[in-house]
Amino acid sequence: MKLNTALIGLALVSSGLLVSACQTSDQSVTRTGSTVYAVSTKAGQQVLLTNVYKINPDCSTTWHPTLKVVSGPQHGTVKITRSSVFPAFGAGHALHKCNSRRASAVAPVYTPAPGFVGTDTIDISSTIMGDNRSFDYYSFRITVTN
Repeated sequence: MKLNTALIGLALVSSGLLVSACQTSDQSVTRTGSTVYAVSTKAGQQVLLTNVYKINPDCSTTWHPTLKVVSGPQHGTVKITRSSVFPAFGAGHALHKCNSRRASAVAPVYTPAPGFVGTDTIDISSTIMGDNRSFDYYSFRITVTN
């Protein structure tokens, strides 16, 4: 009986640790693997922020990530779109051979508010596993000029 109680206790503590380690879209949570991009556009002109995709070793698309705007923008809008892109893996990367084949992607597109000139920021979370339990984060600092 004591062994069962100990195992149940260990299972509860372990599951609590697993849940506490999960990333969420909560901005107060420390994020690992965040990427910061500097992007420029002209006033009134939309801009593609990035393409997010996951490729198998055979160059097929594994799954479509889910993107969520966590914060921002203050001076414009973001639309999440699906697209078909050519990957851009660097020379020497195991998936470099896939650059010549189209892949399904999800992309945030930013449009500045009419008349806005200045800097805007957007934080986006992206599932990095098909089970929606792990997230990657992207921060965009967008400069809008005349």
